[in-house]
Amino acid sequence: MKIVLAGGKKITYYLAKNLISKGMAITIINKDKAFCEEMAKTLKALIIHGDASNLLILKKAEIFDNDIIVALTTRDQDNLIICELASKVLKVGKVFSLINDSENEQVFRKLGITNIINMSEIFSGVIEQRLSSYPIINLMPFEEGKALVIQIEVEEGFPIVGKMVKDLPFAEGALIGTVNRGGNVFIPHGDTVFEVGDRLLVICLPADQTHTMQAITGWD
Repeated sequence: MKIVLAGGKKITYYLAKNLISKGMAITIINKDKAFCEEMAKTLKALIIHGDASNLLILKKAEIFDNDIIVALTTRDQDNLIICELASKVLKVGKVFSLINDSENEQVFRKLGITNIINMSEIFSGVIEQRLSSYPIINLMPFEEGKALVIQIEVEEGFPIVGKMVKDLPFAEGALIGTVNRGGNVFIPHGDTVFEVGDRLLVICLPADQTHTMQAITGWD
């Protein structure tokens, strides 16, 4: 299996670098010749110079049904074309696309492209996280915003300290998925007692976020 990164520059470089470090086979397609030359010197990846929205260029990547392609250009129109060619002509198994304008998301979904990286949604989540009064480490929307995945570190004075899971006043739409305690990650059960320094991965419905955070932190 190979992963093809089509278009993009910085995001493509860092994504490729990360995936290569995990032993994955990477192909980069980019129409910027200078970028391709730099990537060829820097990364252990197959580099193809050309426009990924051109079927002939895509074919050079020799993508098969068990491969993955990620469209990362700054133009949603180009990303859509790349995904359409990859999925419907080349029959690539998994197709992912970056979307720069949220208004285009429904167009992608109607055409069957559901593995979407919505930049506006990501930045919105980051900004919301930074503006929040809660000591949240990370907050990301999940399943098109139907749920939230929140990472939070338990601090001294939080009402959750010393309490068991079964005693938490959580709504039905909230749960603690995992606890990271000193590098040891585990799934909490009813008798798990929380300690200062625990990093919690909390999953909740948007409507239950405020109540859930108050139950953990005690903050209004």
